[in-house]
Amino acid sequence: MSLAEIPRIVAAVRARNDVAGITGVLLFTGQDFAQMIEGPPQAVADLWASIRGDPRHHDIVVFHDERASERWFNDSRVGFPSDAGVIAQVEAWRRSRGAHDSAKGGELRNVLAAIDAL
Repeated sequence: MSLAEIPRIVAAVRARNDVAGITGVLLFTGQDFAQMIEGPPQAVADLWASIRGDPRHHDIVVFHDERASERWFNDSRVGFPSDAGVIAQVEAWRRSRGAHDSAKGGELRNVLAAIDAL
């Protein structure tokens, strides 16, 4: 995918997610995407079905799935990290193929929340 496509994708995703009540953060490292999705359960399920059904998406790994009592994000954010440690962490999560315990969910949220601050 061309980097020039990213702003177009982000605009379309934000518009669709706003209508569905989806919030969260999307991180792009230049190679990998990591995303935290928050919202009404049916809206999140519908979004996952759309993501999984889209041929542009491959090697999808769910790192953590939980029902939270409150949202971490009030809107949708996009991050492009320059920190090599964050990029390496996202790569490590991808390589793990989701093989970790639920305690890693907090680590994932914290990394994505930190990206949101960039």
